Amino acid sequence: MKHRIRASIRKRRESLSPAEAMVKSKRICAQLTGSEGFARANRILFYLPIRNEVHTEPAIRRAWLLGKHLAAPRIESGRLVPRILLPRSLKVGYFGILEPSGTPILPRSQIDMVVVPGIAFDLHGGRVGYGKGYYDAFLKKVPRAVKVAIAYDFQVVPHFRKEPHDIFVDVIITEKRIIDCRKLRGPGCC
Repeated sequence: MKHRIRASIRKRRESLSPAEAMVKSKRICAQLTGSEGFARANRILFYLPIRNEVHTEPAIRRAWLLGKHLAAPRIESGRLVPRILLPRSLKVGYFGILEPSGTPILPRSQIDMVVVPGIAFDLHGGRVGYGKGYYDAFLKKVPRAVKVAIAYDFQVVPHFRKEPHDIFVDVIITEKRIIDCRKLRGPGCC
């Protein structure tokens, strides 16, 4: 089922025009940067977008203006490693994704919020990624960090079957709504 969801949502996401993707991304980033969780977070890991994912640049710029400490992922030896994100510190890395270059690692224990990418999300916080498992492995190591998915509204589906290794996000932010998955999960869910 995840394969069908992955193929269908990816196709729809990639069909967005650059202008439409940017308009929706700006709305999503405004929702994120206006949220209570964002206001409380001091150290945030942002993904850097690929394949028409929600553009994170508006939120990154706002976070820098507010003096927050930012990191971005870099794939090293088959794992996701957070590196400090500074203006003009990016280079093309694994899979052609922009990555922070050569700057020190931001310790996992200091990350307050992780802005999580994905292809699809369900209302309980389940996530369909690209199938490599980098984020699931990383998110296990930052249990106290708030996990926020930013996505176009069509990327949110009611439900899909989870795998034992899947890590749930806490909140999903789209251009139309903010979904607190923790409230929808409840005890014994999923």
